[in-house]
Amino acid sequence: MTSTRDPGDSASPEARLVVPDEIGAPPPPPASGSGEVLLAARGLGKIFCRDFKRSLFYGVRDLATGLLGRDRQTETLRRDEFWALRDVSFEVRRGECLGLIGPNGAGKSTLLRLITGLIRPDEGEIEIHGRVGALIALGAGFNPLLTGRENIGISAAIYGLTSEEIDAKFDKIVEFAELADFIDAPVQSYSSGMQVRLGFAIASQIEPEVLLIDEVLAVGDAGFRAKCYNRIDELRERCAVIFVSHAMAHVARLSQRSLVLQRGRSHYIGPTPDAVREYSKLFDRPDETRHGNGDARFEKIEFIDADGNVSTTLTHAQPARIRLTIAAHRDVPSMVHNLGFRTVAGELIAECNNYVLSQPTSLKRGERIVAEAQIDHLTLNPGVYKVGALLLSGDMVRHFDWLAHFQTIEVVGGRPAIAKQQLSPRWDVRPAEGAPLSEGTREELLEAREAPSIDESIH
Repeated sequence: MTSTRDPGDSASPEARLVVPDEIGAPPPPPASGSGEVLLAARGLGKIFCRDFKRSLFYGVRDLATGLLGRDRQTETLRRDEFWALRDVSFEVRRGECLGLIGPNGAGKSTLLRLITGLIRPDEGEIEIHGRVGALIALGAGFNPLLTGRENIGISAAIYGLTSEEIDAKFDKIVEFAELADFIDAPVQSYSSGMQVRLGFAIASQIEPEVLLIDEVLAVGDAGFRAKCYNRIDELRERCAVIFVSHAMAHVARLSQRSLVLQRGRSHYIGPTPDAVREYSKLFDRPDETRHGNGDARFEKIEFIDADGNVSTTLTHAQPARIRLTIAAHRDVPSMVHNLGFRTVAGELIAECNNYVLSQPTSLKRGERIVAEAQIDHLTLNPGVYKVGALLLSGDMVRHFDWLAHFQTIEVVGGRPAIAKQQLSPRWDVRPAEGAPLSEGTREELLEAREAPSIDESIH
């Protein structure tokens, strides 16, 4: 174990990193009262300097101060210094996955570097029981001139595996990567996808007590991502996982709880659905900029919930209405009004317009109308969405009025899901022909068939 003095407030505890004395050694028993906690961070903080030359000077001075047995006092930051991370605390238990989310520059990478031991905290404490594994930048360390077989040996050794462990896991690595026919070819002949598969196969075989996963599911095809999910599920049963991603669907699928970082501080920690909502609200900055020739304009756009109230909070699978007030400033012989719903990442996932039903609107100069769309049951998943509005000509060429992001709405209820929307069908489940069922199963099927449909329950 190594330790340094906390450079933060005088009342704060000593900044230190607690790890096993020997890499690869069995994890020590958890501290009294901590149960299955494998990773605990308490009041973590890290200071960086914006100026490179000045940061080198500060580093040398701090090193000399430490050698003299004195602690650096940082009640006041020095010139060009800032807190990249401060006052962050959390615990992760065996079998638990903690999502780590936040905008770019929030401190996620700094926190991962602290956990892996690449840098030391300037305040607070990290306590780790067992080996730490990181699925980060897969394949980045491969030597392109060496074969896949040779790179497996080198990469696994860097992860801390012994030669005996590497030999025992070699076949599993090759099988997972699906590279048996190319394992003795130089890595420079591999495609980027093959390198990623090999990198994940190696990293996922180290069987750590604490596993860090950073955006590895953002690459590869659907088949590779499915294998990643299955392997991560297997590892999660035996270790504590921290999962970093900007894809909220992936976070919702893997993580029971999530930590939201904002400007280096803990913004929220709790159940993942709530954390995703808090993360989404960080981007809730409507853009009032308007585009278009002004022949017609939106005067008002309102969302109406199932109770008939104007609201920006709607309920999944419940009725909703969208009311548009439109004014024509010139004659408009044919007009389409369209609303687009986007995720906080900007992905368009749904539209609502009068073009699909071939119902364009015509207006004379000075006329005003109210157009109202009735949605029987809202299929958008729970979450936060950016809404844009567009008025354009019936031939889809001229734009009269366009607001790219005029409003943010929240959909509540239901459950987190991977798909962008959830259809609400009525399921009819019955015994297959020639397949006998037990009496209990038959009774359950009859009860399910007699239950009211969603349409009946919401009207």
